Amino acid sequence: MRDEGYIPRTVNEHLQVSLRTGACHLLACASFVGMDDIATKDSFDWVSTMPKIVKALCIILRLLDDLQTYEVIIISQTLSVKKKLSNHISNF
Repeated sequence: MRDEGYIPRTVNEHLQVSLRTGACHLLACASFVGMDDIATKDSFDWVSTMPKIVKALCIILRLLDDLQTYEVIIISQTLSVKKKLSNHISNF
């Protein structure tokens, strides 16, 4: 989709695709690995079903990442404009 230049029409449509590609659900599953005896097969089965709490975590992390990316783009565009203006002013 992304390579084809497709832009999702809604935030929900964006999240449907990006939640799966963000691998947050895999991190939630991997967090059980370090719990030794506390984490049972039932725990892994539960987290693998993408319960609401894991989905909410994935949404929060995805949106935070999107905001961070947006900020970086805005800052780089602002710096680019400032640099162009500075160059333009110095040419006078």
